Amino acid sequence: MSVDTLPRAPKLADLEESALADLSRQWGEPEWLTEARIAAWRRFLELPVPDRHMEVWNRINLRPLPLMEFSAWVPAEPFRSEEELPEAVRRALGEAGAAHSLVQVDGTPAFRRGGEELARRGVIFCDLQTAVREHPDKVRGALGEVVPVDRDKFTALSTALWTGGFFLHVPRGVTVELPLQTVRWRSAAADATISRTLVVLEEGAACTLIESQAGEGGRIGLDCNVVEIILGDGAQLKYVGLQDWDEDMWSFAHRQGRLAGRDSRLTWAFGEFGGRTARSSFLTEHIGRGAESKSVTVFFSSGVQHHDLYQTNLHTGIQTSANMDVRGALAGRGRCVFRGDIEIQRGAKKTSSFEAAHALVLERGARADAIPSLYIDENDVQASHSATTGQVDESQLFYLMSRGLSKNTATKLIVRGFFEPIMEQVPLESVRREFERLIERKLS
Repeated sequence: MSVDTLPRAPKLADLEESALADLSRQWGEPEWLTEARIAAWRRFLELPVPDRHMEVWNRINLRPLPLMEFSAWVPAEPFRSEEELPEAVRRALGEAGAAHSLVQVDGTPAFRRGGEELARRGVIFCDLQTAVREHPDKVRGALGEVVPVDRDKFTALSTALWTGGFFLHVPRGVTVELPLQTVRWRSAAADATISRTLVVLEEGAACTLIESQAGEGGRIGLDCNVVEIILGDGAQLKYVGLQDWDEDMWSFAHRQGRLAGRDSRLTWAFGEFGGRTARSSFLTEHIGRGAESKSVTVFFSSGVQHHDLYQTNLHTGIQTSANMDVRGALAGRGRCVFRGDIEIQRGAKKTSSFEAAHALVLERGARADAIPSLYIDENDVQASHSATTGQVDESQLFYLMSRGLSKNTATKLIVRGFFEPIMEQVPLESVRREFERLIERKLS
């Protein structure tokens, strides 16, 4: 039985363990997954909603979050053709330049483009429920191995109740040239989307994955999303996460990459533009000798949005390196909190790790907080952090206005210039264009 044939789930407050077990079996899931869901549901009920007494949550207010009032899923009908998809989804599919795409609406597989060539090369790219049924040997050893179920209440919820999600497995030595793309869309009928993405690249594999999230809005919603990435020796992954939820959404996303293989490389690129309150965290584990990561994050907080960005580079292997760069603008009463941690454990010799965060505040009511931290337990390393927050330079504004530009046009030019250094680091031209479009939308 698929998710789209099921009735609306009860509210989280009314969901019983026995009902969850029954549903898992109706979906045709193996017993190990049913047991994992039940164990995670128990931990979800035990764990507290994060509050300001917890250090890494102390700048975000979750008291208004009606967590237990949300439903787990809303069944959605598949689309017969690309023309039937919402305009925003079609635009995302067209601009990414991806030959292989998967679309989910309210957690239900709704559209697929391409995939036959990937299958011939041994690449598995499908929704996670299909992967569990058709490739259980590939999923069981990896799902839940990177992100602990009880990292926080939201990762426990994702483990227990994911319906949406994707699976990507690239076998040894295979390079996928064109980007792969997933789109998660929330319809006006849905109040919650809970998903899981699992990515495994074997030795010497390489690919690019673009994941986008957006929706129609119209009602308060919840998104809970966990991404797990495992890279073998010499594997290279470029991962793009674009969050453009409507401003009725409470969004909680945690992404974690395990660079277990020697000389593995992970490039992250994040765009944080949507949501009412959006918590986006990632953790990169540098384990294999010579493992390397790079991350760029672009954000724009406006209206009454609150973006909470928590990014960590953990180094345990020898000669590993990481570079973290965050840059964003704030308008209205928007707020962004950036917390960046570098942790270098004993034995991680010759580590090189850096982080930088820069924010441009466009209006008086907006606010940015940067909280960089270094935890170093080894001598033979290089590590540093930097952070700046400032307003539009009045002298630059005066100069441009003296050349006949309006204040609004001059401000837009300054903001574009502010973002330019980080835009040059975004790994794909199509992604850069989409980031620029969303920045222009905010400025307008």
